[in-house]
Amino acid sequence: MIRPACDDDAARIAEVHLAAWRQACRDILSAEQLAGVSLERRTSDWVHRLALPGSWTYVSEREGRLVGFVTLASVRAHGRPSRTVVELRMLYVDPDHWRTGIGRALLEQVRAVARERGFQRVVLWVLTGNIQARAFYAALGFEPDRTRQIPIGGQSVDETRYCLPV
Repeated sequence: MIRPACDDDAARIAEVHLAAWRQACRDILSAEQLAGVSLERRTSDWVHRLALPGSWTYVSEREGRLVGFVTLASVRAHGRPSRTVVELRMLYVDPDHWRTGIGRALLEQVRAVARERGFQRVVLWVLTGNIQARAFYAALGFEPDRTRQIPIGGQSVDETRYCLPV
């Protein structure tokens, strides 16, 4: 089941986010960096994020338990939200539920929301070293179109942007 996230989901979204991020980035970031983000901080971040206008978060549940989520928002261009491009900001699934179709279902939700809201393209950024995520997005039709470097924990890390027509 996929549904819009609500305020009560913040703590569980934070748990899934942290567990999946640590697992996915274990070969990319240092153990210090991965351990440097607390569940309390991540939960506080999610309480704040869920209250922000202009973005949409959906959660996936299995047997009544939240096991994945996706967040999307309009890309900002020249200080204004784009009417044609939406960014998939985060898609995380509890590592115990990887390769069970949850990520694919959440991505279908993204496409449905994008079509419903009149967007023409979905874009996302993924750490270039996250080979598993890159393969997942490529298998679903996303194509890379550029790279950039971002700072994470005092080091510079490469990211690749992927695009998909809606």
